[in-house]
Amino acid sequence: MHTQWGKMYDYRSMRSPDDFARRVPLNDYESIKPYIQRMMYGEKDVLWSGQVRWFSKSSGTTSDKSKFIPVTSQNLKECHIRGTWDTMTLFYHNRPDARQFECKSMLMGGSLNRFEPYPRTMIGDVSAIMMSHMPLVGRPFFTPDIKTALMPDMDQKLEKLAQIGSRENKMVMIGGCPPGQL
Repeated sequence: MHTQWGKMYDYRSMRSPDDFARRVPLNDYESIKPYIQRMMYGEKDVLWSGQVRWFSKSSGTTSDKSKFIPVTSQNLKECHIRGTWDTMTLFYHNRPDARQFECKSMLMGGSLNRFEPYPRTMIGDVSAIMMSHMPLVGRPFFTPDIKTALMPDMDQKLEKLAQIGSRENKMVMIGGCPPGQL
């Protein structure tokens, strides 16, 4: 309602899902791309209230072009971080003998980069965005450190991960979502 998009379609007066379906046309990525680009340049209140600083870069889809997906602070907290807590709760419920918090887990993800035309905007895959926002309470249970985890050069990162892995006394899990370069 407070966004340019919401004002354009008069979200404030919508009273039902049918109102929404009648007023807001189906959109593909190409049709909202100009709005996302404006957001990447720091414009506020375009598709989402406030300023969005994080954008997840897809690894390519049917058009073979990466897409930039806005990742809001609310989305990080209420979906990604809460989802991780919920997953761990279910995991421990089903596996009370698990040792996730007795040993370390190695995470491998992508990297983050500043959007050169507007350096306050950060671009990366969702795993890198999540790692950079990992709650402090969880960090002692994971390896590598955040700086290593977010290294942009995958060959250097793999070498460091191998070195770290060979030194870790106990590791309970290796996981992550490395970018498509592997």
